[in-house]
Amino acid sequence: MLRNAAPAVNFLLIVVVLALALNGAPSAFAARARAAEVSSPTVEGDPYKGGTLRCSETFGDGPVSFGWKRDGEVVTGATAETYVVSGADVGHYLACAATIVEGGLPMTVQSASVEIVHLITTVADHSHSVQRGAVLTLRGEVLSTGPTAVGHVSLIALGVHHEAVVARSPVDEEGRYVLIRTVRELVPGRISFRLEFRPSDAELYTAAEDAVTLTALSPLTYPFARVAADRHVTFADRLVPFWSDGSFCAVGCRPVGVVNGWPLKPFHQQHALRAGLNERRLSGFHVGIDIMTGVPQEIYAIQSGIAHVLHVGDSAARVRIGNYIYWHVNLRVHDGQYVHAYRTVVGYSFRWTRHLHLSEVAGSDSRYLNPLRPGGRTLEPWSDVEPPVIGRPSIAPDGSAVVEVFDPQSFVPKIYYETPVLAPAAVAYRLFKENDTPIGDLEWALRGSHWIPNALASLVFAPSAHSPGFLCFARNIVCKPVWTYRLAGGFAPRLQLEGVHGRVRLTVYAWDWAGNVTARDTWLHR
Repeated sequence: MLRNAAPAVNFLLIVVVLALALNGAPSAFAARARAAEVSSPTVEGDPYKGGTLRCSETFGDGPVSFGWKRDGEVVTGATAETYVVSGADVGHYLACAATIVEGGLPMTVQSASVEIVHLITTVADHSHSVQRGAVLTLRGEVLSTGPTAVGHVSLIALGVHHEAVVARSPVDEEGRYVLIRTVRELVPGRISFRLEFRPSDAELYTAAEDAVTLTALSPLTYPFARVAADRHVTFADRLVPFWSDGSFCAVGCRPVGVVNGWPLKPFHQQHALRAGLNERRLSGFHVGIDIMTGVPQEIYAIQSGIAHVLHVGDSAARVRIGNYIYWHVNLRVHDGQYVHAYRTVVGYSFRWTRHLHLSEVAGSDSRYLNPLRPGGRTLEPWSDVEPPVIGRPSIAPDGSAVVEVFDPQSFVPKIYYETPVLAPAAVAYRLFKENDTPIGDLEWALRGSHWIPNALASLVFAPSAHSPGFLCFARNIVCKPVWTYRLAGGFAPRLQLEGVHGRVRLTVYAWDWAGNVTARDTWLHR
C-alpha cells in the first residue's frame, strides 16, 4: 500500500506547483504584452550645444525613470527627463531610455539616436557694389540655422602675394555687421575682399566665408583720379626732404611760450585744413593755412601775448598775438589787450568764410613761415598719410613742361562742405637714362620750405591754376582746385635732352606738408 501511495504524493506535488505557477502567470504575461504595445520614446528639442532635449514617452501616469546615452554609452548623472546639450556632445549621437515597472518587473525602451550638430552659418553681404572712396562701407548679416549667431566678421584684403585683415566688426543681436575700410592711395577700379565669420563659440556655430568685389570710384573732391603710374619713391630716386634747403626757419624756430594745440575747440583734436601755404591766390601766394570751422565758432590764441589788431570792419579782419596772425575773425579783443592762450576768446568765424586763416610770422607781420614745418609745428595732433597725386606731364617742343598735382588729405571730416584737397608742398623733376643713371640734378619747380614772394607766382603756376575761391565753399558741398605747375621752364630749367640718345625717363616728384612723396615716370624718346 505504501508503494502505491508514492505516485499519488508526486502527482499531488505537481498539481500544487502548477497551481502556484498558474496563479503568477497573468502578471508576467501582461507585462510582456504591455511591452509589445508601448512605443519607444522620442527625443525632442534643439540638438545643438546649449539646447534642451526632452525624452518624450507615452507610458501613462505611472512612475518613469530616465537615462541618456552618448554614442551608446551611458552619460553619468543624466537621469532627468530633460537634458542640456554640452560641448562634449557636439559631433556625437544622443539617445534617451525610459524605464517603467509593470507587475514588479522593470521594462526599458530606448529612443532613436539624435545627432548633435553645429549650427550652420552663412555670410550674406548687402553692400553697394559701386562706392565712392576712399572710405568703403560693407554691410550684411550672418544667417544661422538656429539662434542668431554670435561672433565677429573680418574683412580681408586680397593682395597679389599676401592677405591682410583690414577691418573687423562684431555681429549685433540681429546678426548684422558693418565694416569700414579706408583705402589709401586709391586707384579706381574693382577691389576684391573676403569676408570671414568666426563664431565666439566654435562648438555651437560653424565658421563661414563669402567673397565680395566692389567697384571703387575716386572721392568727389579729387580733380582727377589717381592712377597706377603714381608710385612710391625708392633709394634709387636719391631724394631729400623738401624742407632741407637751409632757408630761414625751414625747420625748428619754435615760438617762445607757445602751447601745442589748435585755435578751435576741441583744442587737442585734429581739425581739417582747406588750404596750405603757397597756394595760388589773386594776389600771388597764400600766406598761411586755412582751418575749417563751424559757424559761428569761437577762435582762441595758441600763444599768449598782447593783441595787435591789424584790420577790422570786414571779413579780412585780423589780429596778431605773439607769432601768429588770426584772419577772417569777427574780433572780440581790442588792440593792446592781453590774451591768454586757450582761455580768451579772440573772436568768432564768419558765416560766409567758414574758416580761420592762420599765419605764422617771425619778426615783421609779412615774414611768413610754414606753420607745419618739422620741429616748429605747434598744431598738435596733426597727421596726413595720403600722398600727393600727379597727373601726366605735358611737354612742349621747347622743353618746357607743366603738370597738374594735388594733395588729398587723410583727415577729411565734413563741416558744411567736404574737406578739399590741398596744393602740394613741393614739386620737382629729374631725368634718367634708360639704365637709371641720373642726367643732372633734382630740379625744383616749387619748394615750400618757406613762403614765396607774390611776384614769383607766374614762375610757379601755369595760367590755368586757381583755387576754388571762398564763394565756392560758401555755396557748395564740393569744391575742386586746379593746381597746374610749371614743371620745367619756371623755377626749374627746361628739359635738356640734347645729346641724349635712346629713351629718357622723366620722373616727376611731389611732396605734401607731412613729407609724403609720390613719383610718376614718363618715358621720352629721342
